[in-house]
Amino acid sequence: MNPEIPSRPLQCRSCGAENAPDSTYCAYCGNLLPAEERPEADDGGAGTKDGVSPIGDRFSGPKIGFKRIGIFKFVVFSILTLGIYPACWIFLRRKQINALASTEKLSDFVAFLPLGLTLISLLFGMSLEGEDSPDWMSLISFALWIWIAFRMRRMLRDHVAGIAPDYAEGNVAPSKLWTFLFTCFYIQHHINRLIDVDILRRTN
Repeated sequence: MNPEIPSRPLQCRSCGAENAPDSTYCAYCGNLLPAEERPEADDGGAGTKDGVSPIGDRFSGPKIGFKRIGIFKFVVFSILTLGIYPACWIFLRRKQINALASTEKLSDFVAFLPLGLTLISLLFGMSLEGEDSPDWMSLISFALWIWIAFRMRRMLRDHVAGIAPDYAEGNVAPSKLWTFLFTCFYIQHHINRLIDVDILRRTN
């Protein structure tokens, strides 16, 4: 055994399980173990292929910062604000999302559309004494949420694919169905996972 490899188990930040000292991925949940806890981060390239870490050279540079928001809190805030919170979430995170290494980008106008439509829908309902907004407005808003969610999914996957292709394929928002059903909630869940494995930097 390489004497530089630590003998203590590596603990997964996602599920808390202990893994073998030379592990790269968690044997229980499949998450990438944090770089600073893996042997590759400390042995100057020993134990890696051609001296390259399995997650690439990303850790030598700055990481993109995102807020980590629990999904339960996200859902509660969304209900309490009548849908305004997730619309603000998209607009306020457009710069971080656009900083991801992807050819896809989210323009300010597109990022503002969910918030604009949500506010118009609420004002429309108030002006009609509590009546629901027109069906066409709800349909447009639903289609927009799905389109933005899939674009953000591609951007996250593109970014991680440049770092760890094997990890990106099966671990970064892999389900199209869940993206369709849960849109921004699903994206935030995977942002949280990327923060936990140290690919993104937590800012809160």
